[in-house]
Amino acid sequence: MVVGNISIPVTVLRFFGIRSKIDEILTGAELRRAQKRLLKDREARYRLWRKLSVLMARGVTLPVALESAIQSTTAASAKVRPALTIWLERVRAGRTLSEVVSGWVPVREAHLIEVGERTGTVPMQLQRIIALGKQVKQISAAISGAMRYPVMVLAAVFAILGFFGVKVVPEMISGFGAIHASPHFGPAGQSLVWVSIAVRRYGLVLIPILGGIYYWIKWALPNWTGRGRTWFDRKLPLSLYRVREGTVVLLVLAALMEAGEKADLALEMMLRGASPYLQSRIEPIIFWLRRGQFLTDAMIRSGHGFPDPEITSDLAAYMGDGGLTEALTALATDWSAETVERMTELAGRISLITKILMFLIVGWLGFGVIDIIRTTIISTNSLY
Repeated sequence: MVVGNISIPVTVLRFFGIRSKIDEILTGAELRRAQKRLLKDREARYRLWRKLSVLMARGVTLPVALESAIQSTTAASAKVRPALTIWLERVRAGRTLSEVVSGWVPVREAHLIEVGERTGTVPMQLQRIIALGKQVKQISAAISGAMRYPVMVLAAVFAILGFFGVKVVPEMISGFGAIHASPHFGPAGQSLVWVSIAVRRYGLVLIPILGGIYYWIKWALPNWTGRGRTWFDRKLPLSLYRVREGTVVLLVLAALMEAGEKADLALEMMLRGASPYLQSRIEPIIFWLRRGQFLTDAMIRSGHGFPDPEITSDLAAYMGDGGLTEALTALATDWSAETVERMTELAGRISLITKILMFLIVGWLGFGVIDIIRTTIISTNSLY
């Protein structure tokens, strides 16, 4: 091993007990990589939960179920093997499943497992995790679909304008000397020349600005709070993030309450590991719940319209003669389905608008090029 400019033999490091510390550091780095892989691989986790659920429902103890899962791990699901090995070791040391999976799986999954341990319904909660995950995936896919196409079109528009501004237009009007908007050009030709001038002058400045805006939005979505965020939550595109997070909170809250948790305790569980944005939305609801307010009243008094203003009236209608838990479960299921449907319709409308916009831009480019060519021909003929 090399430290600075000095090479130290591994045997010397081992003699002084330093090599074991290095091994621990390397093991820790590998452990973090394994955790990230499992966190990202939703399907691998769901296969594992399904396997453990079936085994534990048959009366198999958790250590034996983990051993069986390790033995049946295939090359395709090798990502879960390090997790299972570590979990088994820690479970044998007396820790619970919800404790050992912390950091390996999303927080909401650990919450449901913890509730299952307290109520003796771990197999049922593992199945609920899978069902909840599928609903969240559908919502995320619908919202991503609503935003993906316009972002791609916007990127294509910038690329086309950059190409025309840097390459096409300058070469077409090079015969006029310095690049400028000739008074002989029509409106389309003049505007195209001005865009070319702007791209050549400010294009390199615009790229880092757009990159900064992108990364700011990426940071702001889970971190920005306050009164300004409450106002922007009602507007696109931030309203899409509120809809997604609000629907997930509603689904998880319904699942936790159905498993036996009280509303305030379930929301308090969800605070652990939550983003600053979610914390700022959940904490006021807990505040009013613990002052005797009903769940819908607590959502209204929180002042953020979270999860959604319509939910408060819908929940009262769903209750009827039933209880809060049953009404919330039914509402969460229906609301997630409606969210997917609304996002799909929104994606269709946005797609239509962006197609019309793209058609107009291409038409403007075409008319601009024709105008410049016409003016060039007229100017050339006037020389003879």
